[in-house]
Amino acid sequence: MNSNVTKEYQQAFDAGKSYFSTCEQIVCEDVLAIYTAAESARGARYFWRNPDQTMTIAAFHWLVDYQKPMLATFDGMQKDLRDSHYQSQMDACQALLLGGFAFDETRAPQDEWAQLGNGLFVLPEIMIKQEGTQTWAVYTVKATNEEQRAAKVAALQEQVMQWIDSSRFGEAAAPYAVTGQVEVAVPEWLQAVEESVQAIKDPTIDLTKVVLARQMRLTTTETIRSEAVLAHLSQQQPNTYVFALEQGDTFFIGATPERLLKATVDHFETVSIAGSAPRGQTKAEDQVLAEALLQDPKNTHEHQVVVDRLEHALATLIDGGFHSEERAVIKNRDIQHLFLPLKGKRQAAVSFLTAVQKLHPTPALGGEPKTAAVQWIKDHEPSSRGMYGGPFGWLGIQEDIGEFAVAIRSGVVTQNRATLYAGCGIVADSQAFAEQQETRLKFQPMRRGIIGDV
Repeated sequence: MNSNVTKEYQQAFDAGKSYFSTCEQIVCEDVLAIYTAAESARGARYFWRNPDQTMTIAAFHWLVDYQKPMLATFDGMQKDLRDSHYQSQMDACQALLLGGFAFDETRAPQDEWAQLGNGLFVLPEIMIKQEGTQTWAVYTVKATNEEQRAAKVAALQEQVMQWIDSSRFGEAAAPYAVTGQVEVAVPEWLQAVEESVQAIKDPTIDLTKVVLARQMRLTTTETIRSEAVLAHLSQQQPNTYVFALEQGDTFFIGATPERLLKATVDHFETVSIAGSAPRGQTKAEDQVLAEALLQDPKNTHEHQVVVDRLEHALATLIDGGFHSEERAVIKNRDIQHLFLPLKGKRQAAVSFLTAVQKLHPTPALGGEPKTAAVQWIKDHEPSSRGMYGGPFGWLGIQEDIGEFAVAIRSGVVTQNRATLYAGCGIVADSQAFAEQQETRLKFQPMRRGIIGDV
């Protein structure tokens, strides 16, 4: 290391910094292959891939973890870390905080969530980040002097090289045989749908839409591995955010089509997704179903509720209003939705997490009005959601940028047991049986992801 860089780090030590990040460019064709090869990090791994596959992140070994992060106060923790963190200006890729929030921080999670049910954010020791044709390894260590810092970074570099070598000999992800499958608390959920419809119709109750979620539980013949499910989802659901977060023996995993909010230095970008229809067996049938979805009064109303709320929620946080396209249909393997992207110039003083708090939960996951819908869910939904439906993704430490998806089409897994989640929007003309069928369809992406059905 040259004398200028040594002096740079020494100045950081003198300024009281304790966390140090550095990065290097590496040769890597498949980030998921490195994730799979990282056996020594099992139980402390993170994966993220955006829908157009322009960004993939894999991360390992938690240097810092924030249990039970509160969306309203987490920017304070982010600032505290920023104040104690140093990243060389020579480095091209900054360290990130990775993870997600619970859907409802006030509701106790079920036992299957273990340490993940209240949300988790981590600062990893190793992060592999691929953007376009470039791949970077970011190393973050805690150190009190330059000799200690350099030695720890060297050890992490050696570990990554070992994983890269091992990743060349990876095997295809095997399917899992299902030994048990049950839809949880169906009578209670159907009753909740009926009660919600009646409340929405009642002019004395301020509720126009509520989203109700339910669960499916699967057991398999052997332990389910997150890397296998990620491989299946990547193949089956290419136009989605594919994600996973491990903590000990439990991991949260999914493939969601829905962006909550992306923050660049200058802009906020979000998307409205609501309304659902099945995919057709042929191209012609699929197009007929898509056109019917675009014209269907119930689904277009449900979608417009989401659009209106998104625009209203961020109206005071952006300059010049949102720019949007025409309503269209986004297609995934098992289901298609109404879709509308929205983009606006962010005001300089507005933090990313402030904007996320304004949006979460969107009417597509909570309902309208927001506060009344969240309370209705808490009072009537048979089971708590944990991280299902919460903001999941990443945010910068030194720059206030990041991206969160809405963590739907997801499930929580421990050993050979998986709990899958699916929800649907209830409005005045909803029919309980039809909503049950819609949620059954929404279970399929994660069910296929586990069993490996292509």
